[in-house]
Amino acid sequence: MKRTFLLAAALSIALPPVITSAATVQSNLAITVTSPPNQGGGGGDSGDSLLPADRDASANWQMAGLQSIGGISAVDATRTTSCGTLKPMGGGRDDSSQINTAIGNCPAGDVLNLAAGTFTIAEGNYILLNKGITLRGAPPVNGQLQTILHRPTSGQCPPPAGYGATMDCYSGGTSPTTIILISPVARYVGLGNLNGCALMSDIAAGSTTATVSSSCASLFSPGQFVVLDELSGYQDMPDPENPCCSIWAAPDYRVAYHIHTPSVSGDDGTDVMSDYTLHTDRVTNEIKQIKSVSGNTITFDDPATISYRVSHTAELWVYQNPWLQKAGLEDVVTEYGDDGDIQMQYCAYCWLHQVEARYGIGPTVQMNTTFRAQIEQSYIHDAAWPSPGGAGYLIDMRFDSAESLIENSISIRGNKVMTARGSGAGSVIAYNYVDDAYDLGSDGWQEIGLNASHLVGPHHVLFEGNWTFNMDSDATHGGSIYMTYFRNWSTAIRSTFTGLDGYVQNDSANDCGATAWSGSPLRATGPQAYSYWFSFVGNVLGTPGCTTAANNFPLNNYFGGPYNSDGIFLLGWFNAGNGQNDPTVATIYPATPQGVNGTNSSCMTSGTNCATILDGNYDYVRNQIVWATNDTAHTLPSSFYLGSEPSFFTAGASCTYTWPWVNPTGSTLVYTNSCGGSGLPAKARYDAGTPFSQP
Repeated sequence: MKRTFLLAAALSIALPPVITSAATVQSNLAITVTSPPNQGGGGGDSGDSLLPADRDASANWQMAGLQSIGGISAVDATRTTSCGTLKPMGGGRDDSSQINTAIGNCPAGDVLNLAAGTFTIAEGNYILLNKGITLRGAPPVNGQLQTILHRPTSGQCPPPAGYGATMDCYSGGTSPTTIILISPVARYVGLGNLNGCALMSDIAAGSTTATVSSSCASLFSPGQFVVLDELSGYQDMPDPENPCCSIWAAPDYRVAYHIHTPSVSGDDGTDVMSDYTLHTDRVTNEIKQIKSVSGNTITFDDPATISYRVSHTAELWVYQNPWLQKAGLEDVVTEYGDDGDIQMQYCAYCWLHQVEARYGIGPTVQMNTTFRAQIEQSYIHDAAWPSPGGAGYLIDMRFDSAESLIENSISIRGNKVMTARGSGAGSVIAYNYVDDAYDLGSDGWQEIGLNASHLVGPHHVLFEGNWTFNMDSDATHGGSIYMTYFRNWSTAIRSTFTGLDGYVQNDSANDCGATAWSGSPLRATGPQAYSYWFSFVGNVLGTPGCTTAANNFPLNNYFGGPYNSDGIFLLGWFNAGNGQNDPTVATIYPATPQGVNGTNSSCMTSGTNCATILDGNYDYVRNQIVWATNDTAHTLPSSFYLGSEPSFFTAGASCTYTWPWVNPTGSTLVYTNSCGGSGLPAKARYDAGTPFSQP
């Protein structure tokens, strides 16, 4: 087995240690929930009253991706003119020049077609999609795409000069490049310096206006994309996971870096404050679009998801140069990229539709400084080196990206199937099949699944209607906050698969974790330490016949070492901590009075309750749905971001599908389709072996 190699500038994750120190599982984890009477009304259905106002970002979720401009299909419907069709040159000759020339000659609003076949994108070169056109491959045949953008690969490790990523290899080629960059500028070129303007008063969560200093108000104009952020205000605060030391955190724990005083093993350096965000120590952020300007009052087209405070030097920043808008990639396969396969940056309303991205090293699909970007009905899979350290992530949001929509897609067999680093505000991750995340070299270890984490800062992301094996938020590089999980099926076990090392990963072996030969740790809901203001509503948790009381599968647990930490709920665990749960994460909303039952009183200084909401979830240990004690309605809306059934539940399908497909309130908890396959379209496509054709 090769040793794990950490890519330069990548953040590493601590491998699971064996921890033998036991901790008492708190009695308040015998899940009883009291939800507040003044909950917010978020969601596609009005008046659902399931989330407190500070957790409800439904106004943003309903704008995520291209929803506010009618969706991808609405933009494509206006693009009726083709500026040409390119064929591969063949013979291994580099096609990047002919494609880039054709893009340069293609008028905005047109479609540039790529014929069926394999286009070679040589090492060191890439396609620059830098204008608002659609770059479209040939239509799929029998559920498979026909147009391939191929980086030459090699069986050698490391690959020789001129070659890109190699499967089961820790390194890319000699001049690593992405295959396609969707951006107004070339790689490593910015849009000019951002000009900052101080806020003159706080912006409350839910507000659409900002008052800026009159001295710089002239920087702003309608239509601009701007960055809203603030300093964390970190100081030495009590650390619930390492009582020996203080953690660098904001007084309200909105931000908690993984840095301690005195330092502990695995601590980050201060570079974590700037590596993946636009401004140092401004990890609470979001991108907004300006609707109007009146004097020094700036109005956005949707609300701020969280408050921004003058006391934290909150600022509004504007780019000196314009962004790319409405550029799309469709019906294309990318493979063997060695700086990822696809990168989007400085891009608004850009999209991937019916795209397959595979065999990349580095994050396969990167969303870097994007606004309302969308990944739709795509298949992102099989990282070339699925090991910790950034080499094997599949989907990655970075550099303040906001209001993304990742929908109806497949993300499987990477180290981390998705991450968000200092990014993600107002995003939606919905109706995806998410499975088989693993650590090459740590056989059996169940990696993080459905999440927006891996560096401090992400907030207000909605996860709805997905099939996943766990709903986590890792604390390796700090905490994430204000995440909402709604109507997902989280099985606690991955589908059985074989990793690159030939090891068969089988979480369900030996009664789902009864011995050390199945996956570990198995969990359906596992937000780690520093994961505050989380809400789990209307989910189905576990797998029938597997994660059951009859198999002695625990309801609640803490991390006590590999193969000894299974549970439907691992609230506040941390595999690099001290073997106990963060008491605030493990406290069920509303929290008991400050300091009681281990409640972290410091987290309450913001005036909002940061404990975990559990309401209307069904689990297979108790075989029942458990409601909040004051939730007398006992009803769930269909969606928190959609007003009606999405078209992908019906369009082009020979089988019929039920929406919502996860239904913890009914006699049928998780629907199948009329043909007996999965009731989730993305998983049905995968199971049928036709990722781009709906059964």
